[in-house]
Amino acid sequence: MWKLENPNFKVLFQNLSDLREPYLDGVNFSAHGNGWCQALSSSLPNLQVLNLSSCFLSGHIHSSLADLHSLSVIHLDGKNLPSPVPEFLADFPNLTFLSLGGCSLYGELSENIFKVSTLFFLNSL
Repeated sequence: MWKLENPNFKVLFQNLSDLREPYLDGVNFSAHGNGWCQALSSSLPNLQVLNLSSCFLSGHIHSSLADLHSLSVIHLDGKNLPSPVPEFLADFPNLTFLSLGGCSLYGELSENIFKVSTLFFLNSL
């Protein structure tokens, strides 16, 4: 397992703006707060796959993730993200896979998520 302690996500991804599918599952980022959301959305505007399962991230899911309009996969299982379920999850037009199991999210998924015609896998709270 790779380990990046107190990573600066903005620096890590700053020259990778065309990156679409980074496979970061299993990388121990040891990051806290919502800076990772803001760094991903500002540095990787074409991101299609957000797979951060088995990474040690915590904090809140920041609304800046809504800027990643190309996302088709969101896999955040097992993160310590104690925040309300983001309403914007239903706003990704290409979303096919959404997995949020064990994320400490609270509240209800927007019923609009069931109107996303491309969604074929949903694992929620």
